[in-house]
Amino acid sequence: MNLAQFQPISLEALGQVKLMNRQDTKFLLHPNQLTSILDVLVDHYFILEIKGNRTHHYHSLYFDHPTLKAYYFHHNGKLNRYKVRYRRYTDTSLHFFEVKFKNNKKRTIKKRIRTDDIPDTLGTEEVELLQRISPLNPKKLQPSIYIDFERITLANKDFSERITIDTQLFFKSATSGKEHKNEDLCIIEVKQSKVHRNSMIMKTLHEHKVYPLRLSKYCLGLISLKQQLKHNAFKEKLRALTKISSHV
Repeated sequence: MNLAQFQPISLEALGQVKLMNRQDTKFLLHPNQLTSILDVLVDHYFILEIKGNRTHHYHSLYFDHPTLKAYYFHHNGKLNRYKVRYRRYTDTSLHFFEVKFKNNKKRTIKKRIRTDDIPDTLGTEEVELLQRISPLNPKKLQPSIYIDFERITLANKDFSERITIDTQLFFKSATSGKEHKNEDLCIIEVKQSKVHRNSMIMKTLHEHKVYPLRLSKYCLGLISLKQQLKHNAFKEKLRALTKISSHV
């Protein structure tokens, strides 16, 4: 996978395509499929480069209710749902507290504030943000799972679309300490203000027989660490994941 062929873009320039209110389309595939897909995209997308690096490490801590309400809302297909996390952008040493809201029109709206680190309890400003923008009770949220991954970020050349490509997924329970690593999965997420099926990435994935498959890293991580967790609604997707993981 030769990322050097892409024209670089700085983090500051990437700010033109933040898409904090957007529609997301997610694709799951084997990392072995990436090279042929990226080869098609080289002339159409910029790649984020920070300090000479084009692959970036992310570290997140998700919070949930003790009964895993955020997980079950997703499992049960409930819209108007929230995910709450701290995230460290390792290359820039930036930390954020982020609240993602999936509304009933299937749009993703993200709000975030800067923090100094990733604590295991919510700070005053974080509590104030949650109370202002959500019905969640901050007192009932606790650390749930740590998620680490490597990310490649692309932006199309008219700055209307951003693509994240996540590999080397690592999950660790914040309660039991149990760990699981998945090196046989790549998650591509296409972020657009409105879904455009004719964009270069969408057409390329379709031509490579990679089709949309929605399963969040949060849900996947919990299922990987807690096999006893109810996951009936995800069974078909998990079968597809098993097939992807066995890809040669």
